[in-house]
Amino acid sequence: MASFNEKHFVCGYCLEDAGPLRETRRWVDGKAGAAPLPRVCFFLNKGSARYFPENVMPKLLLIDGSNYLFRAYHALPPLTTSTGEPTGAIKGFLGMLSRVHTLAKPDMAAVIFDAPGKTFRHEMYPEYKANRPPMPDDLRVQIDPLEKVVAALGWKVLIVPGIEADDVIGSLSAMAKREGVKSVVATGDKDLSQLVDDDVVILNTMNTKFYDRAGVIEKYGVPPERMIDYLALMGDKVDNVPGIKGCGPKTAAKWVAEFGGIDAIRAAAPAMKGKIGENLRAGLPFLDEAVALVTVKCDAEIPGVKSLADLSFAPGDAEALNAFSERWEISRTTLARAEALRGDAAGAQAGGASAPSSGAAPKAVPAAKPRVLAENRPELPTEGEPFPEDYRNPDAIPFTEVTDPDGLEALVRVLKTPRTEPVAVSLLYDGRPATRTSGASALP
Repeated sequence: MASFNEKHFVCGYCLEDAGPLRETRRWVDGKAGAAPLPRVCFFLNKGSARYFPENVMPKLLLIDGSNYLFRAYHALPPLTTSTGEPTGAIKGFLGMLSRVHTLAKPDMAAVIFDAPGKTFRHEMYPEYKANRPPMPDDLRVQIDPLEKVVAALGWKVLIVPGIEADDVIGSLSAMAKREGVKSVVATGDKDLSQLVDDDVVILNTMNTKFYDRAGVIEKYGVPPERMIDYLALMGDKVDNVPGIKGCGPKTAAKWVAEFGGIDAIRAAAPAMKGKIGENLRAGLPFLDEAVALVTVKCDAEIPGVKSLADLSFAPGDAEALNAFSERWEISRTTLARAEALRGDAAGAQAGGASAPSSGAAPKAVPAAKPRVLAENRPELPTEGEPFPEDYRNPDAIPFTEVTDPDGLEALVRVLKTPRTEPVAVSLLYDGRPATRTSGASALP
């Protein structure tokens, strides 16, 4: 049997952590007379399951709120309330928040936004971000209500003057290491890849991929510990950080692979030929400053966060959420999906804007998906014997994981039992051949 310390995948359909699976799913549908059979998600062949890095079970989730905000703004059309107030970035952000919560399943988290005003990088280099256009007005007016609703949903919101969201994330991931906790950084910003190590992974929800050290190397061609050199060589047009003229991702990765860090590249510069060699030598004087500008700070003190306990989830503020729902015309169902405390911890039940505005929010515990552990499995009926009535609802099957072919075949027979309404469940498979000694296949 595959070791449960190997690779983990996220179901491409239900987004549940699927354990050490063969890489994919396929749908199997069938009918028995007029009664529909269940649609069963089998992870069997290579395809759409999402890679979850080796030995990483996320505990702390750090969300790059500023990065997500801009992505949400540009991802959706210009949605508005009935009175014309923009809401597209808010709705997009809440959807991303729900998705990343589902993917990472954190025990604690923080959503970090950039503070207005200048940072220590502006003191180092006055032209830092000088070329950025002003924030669109229809985005700016959504920031304050968004930050407030995220806090009302039970997430810790952090905005630290003088440093950027990246520096808050770097410093909190360092705190997590000291406390023996793994971190997942949810962002689309390549700069934060420099934080990746045995304790930190990047989650990009655009492609639902987690990037560990091997993932960073595959994506950028350099390991996380060389990302600073890589970024400094290229510069950053968005942040107005000058790099080596003509040095793009491929050249930067080539130099890092061939020579190593900035010091080694500087030593090799005199012998470099052609125009790119000239450009390198011309850009050497600024490289050290570029390195400083692209380096994420990991030792900042974060006000209000003395330990990871300060990043624990809080219950949603029902009164504030109901008021927000009515004011911004965003359904309580949408808000409930983005609440910090949910799942086994019971998120607030989605209601309408007319839901009670005081008292604790009602809780809703979703039905558990069947997962089968051999040692916890009750006695299964043999072929031809009826299953107990309760077993005909897959959500009620008291299994946690199938570890043998006979058990898998029995579970498949449960799921093939005709019923009046279709169901969808995730059947997790670890890759072993699942056939009986008699030759009868366990899979339909």
